Amino acid sequence: KGSSTEFKGVPGCKKQRSAADDARRHAKAGRSPQFSAPTSPGQATSAASTVHAFKTPKRASQLTDAFHLGSAPRCIQQQLDRSAGDAAGVGPATTAAITDLPAVGDDRVGYQSAVPLTSQGQTVLLYYEVMEYRAGRAVVSFAFTSLGQPFQQVADIVTPVVTRVQQAQA
Repeated sequence: KGSSTEFKGVPGCKKQRSAADDARRHAKAGRSPQFSAPTSPGQATSAASTVHAFKTPKRASQLTDAFHLGSAPRCIQQQLDRSAGDAAGVGPATTAAITDLPAVGDDRVGYQSAVPLTSQGQTVLLYYEVMEYRAGRAVVSFAFTSLGQPFQQVADIVTPVVTRVQQAQA
């Protein structure tokens, strides 16, 4: 979450915006390309990650701590609703903590949002999942989207990436 514009103007995101601003100022960031699965019409699946390398684990913890706060689900939900604007047939989003995150790294937090998309009387859920993993002095942020069901390859992607980031610091 290195973009300071990501939470800008979203009332429930003050702590998360402050942590993102801090990451932008005090960490080196590397972003993966966004990967999209070849999909048939009407499907959308993507995965992206960002690694923030801080000078100390304490500084890295400030980023993950902002997403452990009780305001985080509302922040993410407001951000999604705002990005949808008043588009016909979109939303509102519902957001909840992910309780079965892969157990890698030193700290982890994640949320899953479901956004109903309605067109021609049909409604399908767009799932948006965000996760923050701290590994030593680094934080790996993941964003997954999928249509119709939650992203199925979370552990296959998160586990090796976070493990490599942790091993790189050893």
